[in-house]
Amino acid sequence: MSAKKTVNRDEKGKFVKGNKSGGRKKIPADIKEALTKLTPRAVERLEEIINMGKDERIVMDAVKVVFDRVYGKPLQQAEVKTEGTLNIVLNGEVEEWSK
Repeated sequence: MSAKKTVNRDEKGKFVKGNKSGGRKKIPADIKEALTKLTPRAVERLEEIINMGKDERIVMDAVKVVFDRVYGKPLQQAEVKTEGTLNIVLNGEVEEWSK
């Protein structure tokens, strides 16, 4: 399987160093400053929702926001099932793994 070569990508299809087409765009300074000023009120509002919220779903959403920001989002696990032979290339050598 070969990756297509496109602008700002190497022969394997990966972005070349310093490319400007991938990744997150920078937040403009004025927008970042305005949002930073809103942060204390946003935290206060989250606290109000957690302490006085009537709808448990909304309260739990607020709690999740706090935990996600403080501790990071929980890791997600995925189970992958395959059948047949799997060839893995390590340092130019091929190792065969099968059931």
